[in-house]
Amino acid sequence: MFHDKLVNQLINGPRNRRIWCSGAICISLIIAIFCFLWSNPSATIINHTLRNLGLRSLQGLDPRTVQMKEQIFEVSTVTDSRKIQQIQNFRNKTGLIVSIHIVHHAGTSLCTTMRQVLPVPSFACMGDKENFPRGAYIQYPNRLYPWRSRNETYRMVEMISPIFQFVSWEFGRWANLHPTDWENERLVSMIVMRDPLERFLSGGKCGKYHTTIQSDPTPQNQEEYWKYANDDCALNYAMRVLTAKRHGNSMEGASLADGEEQLEEAKVLLKRFTIIVDQACFTESIPALGRELNLALDEKSAEQFHGLHTISVRERFANDTLYEYVRYRFRYDIELYDWAKTQSIVQCNSLNNVGIPV
Repeated sequence: MFHDKLVNQLINGPRNRRIWCSGAICISLIIAIFCFLWSNPSATIINHTLRNLGLRSLQGLDPRTVQMKEQIFEVSTVTDSRKIQQIQNFRNKTGLIVSIHIVHHAGTSLCTTMRQVLPVPSFACMGDKENFPRGAYIQYPNRLYPWRSRNETYRMVEMISPIFQFVSWEFGRWANLHPTDWENERLVSMIVMRDPLERFLSGGKCGKYHTTIQSDPTPQNQEEYWKYANDDCALNYAMRVLTAKRHGNSMEGASLADGEEQLEEAKVLLKRFTIIVDQACFTESIPALGRELNLALDEKSAEQFHGLHTISVRERFANDTLYEYVRYRFRYDIELYDWAKTQSIVQCNSLNNVGIPV
């Protein structure tokens, strides 16, 4: 009996000790990983990113779309720590803010607000040859910006940041923003996103409708609104600015056929930006920007956004058929906005007095 136990211990003892040691090592690793995730900000950001990406199933999608989804994951896990560094560099007075101003997305209001606390260029913070740093005003064919490479981004930030700390880039059609080095540690990128249906109804409409439509839909202008709803200039207005390449044959760069691909391209770019602001609570977002960037900003500082209304968007359409048609036609732009606002610096839905339901 004793002999059997001794033999068993000699044979199995080392194995049991190896199993016990392996288990102990695994438990230690799990504890270490948990502690790292708990204490490391970038790790918790990654966790938050994975929860909020809202990726669909990859089954049945075009291979190009699958590739774009993979890029979203790669960009999200790489740039979050850089965003922290970008903000810190700005707080240390060595950074530059570039605001992506999609037309009718409160870009002018943001510029006016930032002008109170930062040196900015003239003319809606976009600048001109007279007040831009010498050598930083590169006039491309029909375009002053965006910067087209990592080296150009570095050079422009170096030249502009000692003079201005906030500049704005305005776009109303495809912009080719992807080549700019948004990961530059001295560049803080910012964008205001807006409900596409609100933007559709906003003043100063695109194309010829800038002059032919001067109010919300009425029985008298319904025919013109139907034409406007079907015009390429209004199609997926924000999403097309943010796509990686021009889609469709029009100058606008919009295409219904490539909607899914455009949506994923736009998400890739938005994930690279440092800060997203939801226009639905623009005023409430200004103090949050102030805290993040160490600027003396509060709600009183906010330039009042002039697009506020006391009735819902559906009521403003005054025609449920037109309303539902535009919702369907702009479905990818709406999905992009619904996703982007979950990434915004202030979650508007958490506020008690934000907006009127659509």
